[in-house]
Amino acid sequence: MGFIIPAGRTSSVTWEGKIFQVQTEFVTRPNPKAISSIILNGKLIHKVEKTWKGEIKAEDQEEIEQFLKKEHEKVARALKKNPFDFLSGGKEDFQTQVQKLSDLKEIENPFILMYDGSLLFPDKKDEVFLSKFSKTIAQALRLSSALADSSRLGEISAGILETPPDKIIWVYYNDRVWAAFLKKGFLVDEVLQKMGKLIVETYE
Repeated sequence: MGFIIPAGRTSSVTWEGKIFQVQTEFVTRPNPKAISSIILNGKLIHKVEKTWKGEIKAEDQEEIEQFLKKEHEKVARALKKNPFDFLSGGKEDFQTQVQKLSDLKEIENPFILMYDGSLLFPDKKDEVFLSKFSKTIAQALRLSSALADSSRLGEISAGILETPPDKIIWVYYNDRVWAAFLKKGFLVDEVLQKMGKLIVETYE
């Protein structure tokens, strides 16, 4: 009996409300290898390939099946440990974007959230604003589409959250929420325009 390609493996990893699918298959051409595809929202966002050490032989059937299993589990563990490595906007990108926002004199302490209020950057879970503001911003964002006076900057949604003495302005674009504390003496609309323009530029 000849070599039979092992059945593929599938599993899921949940992180910050998002479900990643990990699908690993073994291919024989052009070179034998295990290919792990990471899928988010139906889209392929990353691939990991591991080449088989030699030729394909029927007597290696069990060893190859274990190889496929091992590679699948390895990728799933890596995804669970540090999903930033597999996102198109990785941790280094977030850091660059936050740094650019920090250069605006009108704001301070910028941060990036997911739509549900989960903090993407900085990734310190004990930040004061995380528990105090992020969920509220997420609620405001969900409500903004129903408000007549919600601000629209092209494809960008924007708003302000006032929790005296703080004023937090936020911009929603490309499935991310950029937020920052507004310094005193600056006009909200003007600063939102600057933030929106800067954020869009980071994707061009």
